[in-house]
Amino acid sequence: VLADSPQWAICNKPGGLLSVPGRGKEKADSMLNRARWHHPFGAQAEAAHRLDMETSGAFLVAFTRAANSHLQQQFARRTTGKIYLAFVPGAIQKPSGEIDLPLKQISRSVRGHRVDPSGKRAVTRYLVIDSSDGGTLLALYPLTGRTHQLRVHCKESQDIGIPILGDPLYGDGKQGETLFLHAWFIAFDCPITGSRVEQYAPVPESWRERVDIERLQNPEKREHWSRTLLGGRD
Repeated sequence: VLADSPQWAICNKPGGLLSVPGRGKEKADSMLNRARWHHPFGAQAEAAHRLDMETSGAFLVAFTRAANSHLQQQFARRTTGKIYLAFVPGAIQKPSGEIDLPLKQISRSVRGHRVDPSGKRAVTRYLVIDSSDGGTLLALYPLTGRTHQLRVHCKESQDIGIPILGDPLYGDGKQGETLFLHAWFIAFDCPITGSRVEQYAPVPESWRERVDIERLQNPEKREHWSRTLLGGRD
């Protein structure tokens, strides 16, 4: 747990763990159920949003029905702020930009989404945080919340055009490997006090071989990156 109150908690979800439980006992372990089992206010916890199973990072749960309704309304109105980090194994020419590509589910029987003119509009703002011979670290701000939006936009956009490292669905990653996509920052209004809550989620240690973790912990740098991406809106 990164931060909490009697109404909500921000958890740092590990990659490979479900956000919410699936069907069957083998899919009972999830970030939501862990909050229900172990947090003192978590007996009636509900998920305020979702993260892909492979994605790590900041995951928000609500402890009351009223808090959950309030938080979900914020997500629907897009008054929350969410920034992700992604590492792609290649060079990016533009230091920043905005990707506007509509997405559509491939089919009911095939998991995944594709760029399709008849799909729903999906917009992602990106910023290059660091680069090396091994690849590029990106900060991503999804202005819309489509399924697999960041993963598809990284692979299919002209600006990036490289799958996220370790992606088993849109790249050449293998199931169980680390997906280098992390929900790094979340901001929302507390349902009770109305005050703005902002929280960063530390990246997994498994990223250390690719990413300068200490640099990401620099308060001035991450504040600059966040404000640049959010454009004064969080």
